[in-house]
Amino acid sequence: MRNFTRLFFTGLMLMLFCSFGFAQQSSKFTTVVGKLIRTTPKISDLDKNSMYGEPLLKTRDEFGVIGVVKEKYVNKEKNRFASKVAKDMALQTGNSPSSPTASSAVINQNFDGLFATGFAPSDNNLAVGPNHVIQIINHSSGSLFKIWNKAGVQVLAQTVLSTITGLSGAGDPVVMYDQIADRWILTEFSSTNDLRFAVSVTPDPTGAYKVYSYNFAYFPDYPHYSVWHNAYYGITHDFQPGYVGSSIYAFDRAAMIAGAATANVVSFRFDNSVGPNVANRAFTMLSVHQEGPAASNQSGLFTFFQDDSDTPDPLDVDSVFTFTYTPNFTTPALSVISPMSSVVSAPFNSTLCGTNACITQTGGGAAIRGIDGQLMHKVGYRNFGGFESMVANF
Repeated sequence: MRNFTRLFFTGLMLMLFCSFGFAQQSSKFTTVVGKLIRTTPKISDLDKNSMYGEPLLKTRDEFGVIGVVKEKYVNKEKNRFASKVAKDMALQTGNSPSSPTASSAVINQNFDGLFATGFAPSDNNLAVGPNHVIQIINHSSGSLFKIWNKAGVQVLAQTVLSTITGLSGAGDPVVMYDQIADRWILTEFSSTNDLRFAVSVTPDPTGAYKVYSYNFAYFPDYPHYSVWHNAYYGITHDFQPGYVGSSIYAFDRAAMIAGAATANVVSFRFDNSVGPNVANRAFTMLSVHQEGPAASNQSGLFTFFQDDSDTPDPLDVDSVFTFTYTPNFTTPALSVISPMSSVVSAPFNSTLCGTNACITQTGGGAAIRGIDGQLMHKVGYRNFGGFESMVANF
């Protein structure tokens, strides 16, 4: 690999799992045909209160997706191997004298976004384009989004995504701006194991959309996506109803942008049939999202971290891994996942605290819920010409 990272990924090249002989693992790649289910008129011409004239359904409440039973992922008990936990070198114990002060930051715009009530979590997500800002959050009928211009002026009032897709959604939304194609992508999942994509027909996010839907034999939880030059990539945590591993996806971006009748997705599940303790490691994974106009010459990038306190192998150490995924949409069995590259990090402990609502707010108020044990959306990539860089956080 090129020296594309100044932060994490310089160091020793390793094979993480000796069983990753992907030429021999071709049966692990699966394909689902995404069907173009709708081309919408301009959003302003839609009935904002119904789906194809049918009433919006309540699919989500403060407890999650209604009717979906997920047995919790119990294998990833934090610090099960506490004897392996070293001092966390990144743990902040006080204000650093070198920390920037608030006065050093310049805020260009500051305006209220959507307010979410009755949902835990609200799953706030946001994307920024040349002229617009779109925020999307969980809603009782799936997902709710709103569009502003970059001066903070409302361009489109809050709208339920199901009115665009024409199908009942269940939230966990993600919005992306595809800088390469100058398009917008709004996504959510459903309680019937679907992943839904609404791709704008033009650069105007208030215009028409092509809607694609993908159905799976498992519940694809925690979907997160990224824009890349040869596909839209993504991950999910898979439940049947217990956690059975995490899948990576390559969606046929070119077909979606062209508005083709079908747009396939090629996926691969990381589970313990691939190698020992693979499901645990894969739980922290995310695909990498391109920022800026210059693309990488590599195929889709994925990254994840390994907390040694989560693995029984005494040789495991705190590390960050990356790999590439090259899909073949015509012959999925010819898709390729590269060997893992790894860099050993300073020791860290990915356990935030003993409860999910433990982050205090300045000035008081309710504690904020944190998500530990996985990378946080999104992992940013930028090609600066002379070097390439990736930034991840958890």
